[in-house]
Amino acid sequence: MSKFGKFQKRRVWLSLITTFVLLGAIVFTQFAAKNSGDLRIKAATCASGENLVSLRPVANSYVKLWSQSPSSGTEFDKVDEAVADGNNTYIWDDTKPSNFVAFSHQSLSLSSDKAVKRVAVYLVARRSGNAASVAPGLYLGGNFYSGTTNSAGPNYSEYSNTWLSNPAGGSWTASSVNSAGVAARSSRVNQGNALSITQMWMDVCWVYKAPMVNIKANGSNGPITIPYNSAATLSWSSSYATSCPGFSATSGSKSIGKLTSSRTFSITCTGKGGSGSDSVRVNLSAPPTSGGGGSDSSPPPSSGGETKAKPTVASISLRTSANAFLINGKEVEATIKGTSVTKKVTFSKDATSVSLKTSALTVGKTYILELKTPWLLTQNFSFKLKSGVKLAAGPLIFGDVTADNRISETDIVEFLAGFINDQNYDFNADGVVNSFDYSILINNLK
Repeated sequence: MSKFGKFQKRRVWLSLITTFVLLGAIVFTQFAAKNSGDLRIKAATCASGENLVSLRPVANSYVKLWSQSPSSGTEFDKVDEAVADGNNTYIWDDTKPSNFVAFSHQSLSLSSDKAVKRVAVYLVARRSGNAASVAPGLYLGGNFYSGTTNSAGPNYSEYSNTWLSNPAGGSWTASSVNSAGVAARSSRVNQGNALSITQMWMDVCWVYKAPMVNIKANGSNGPITIPYNSAATLSWSSSYATSCPGFSATSGSKSIGKLTSSRTFSITCTGKGGSGSDSVRVNLSAPPTSGGGGSDSSPPPSSGGETKAKPTVASISLRTSANAFLINGKEVEATIKGTSVTKKVTFSKDATSVSLKTSALTVGKTYILELKTPWLLTQNFSFKLKSGVKLAAGPLIFGDVTADNRISETDIVEFLAGFINDQNYDFNADGVVNSFDYSILINNLK
């Protein structure tokens, strides 16, 4: 047998062995979950680029007519564990037709440069009679806001609901999250069909705020008109920014000297949440029609952040590929390397076209567009900026869990270890890690 044939045979055996190991891990995980009360392999609460904080109950808010097991202590401590304990501790209710329960939770503390994107409530519950329903919810201002109602099964299972905004009104803030109790509603047609809950918690997803930037000319957001061959003053300010390339600081002012042509002055600032840009236009009135007066018509000295009028291309087009394996959309970071141009592009089952703004880039210059997201083989496209540029992305190739831009047996080992380390290698974006994700990795194995 040739050396290549031996390698292929070894690769087939390795794939078979790891497949059996993965299936065993999944079966064991689900069996243990069924008996312990936690069916959560790994729920993808937060989107790519978001950060997760889990908040557990710390006190009772509303527990009318609910019972607890064991009967000693308080109700909240029967559902506050990070690892579900099944029937060791739980609360239960058989009120007809329905009843709800709510608990206050651990406090959420976020600095001013962070924003809440979504809030989710999770329950691990089961019925003990013929029929009972359960709905995750929020308790705000004395009102219960219900999520989706689910028919509870006879074994402990996980139920959840996500709110992108505050159901009581407005956007989520740390303060409104802290005012919202983690809640649940049980309901039934006949008395005696009890619902038991062994775990409740709230997941909060947050992101760093994108920089906000403002630049003015002579104190105005513009456009302004000043006399020919006269000076102007630029002033700028920003929030949530760490640097503003081409400018001395994230806020300040400077004179731009005497102008003999109209100009647009632009600024881009970057921070943990990405980048933000702004510009202001300074127009000049008509120059004198005759000489005299000793006016200085020489061009002003170059100054950082100034942009002379020049040909621009507003945007380029990127065509995403169709990816039949994706259950939900997958966000990929599209960045023109060496510039501040970046955009989150959602890939899905179907191909689509998006545009990237390039008005700040130099026409005729060659750039590289990079597509990158965790576990994905990076794609790079070289192009010369001109009108009508259309780029086409290839299919997404997932499986690079070790982030070395290749897919090998090392990624298989790391993927399987993720079940122990609670890593979320959810390649097909269906919210769980299972054999489908593993088959994607094996198919892309190099």
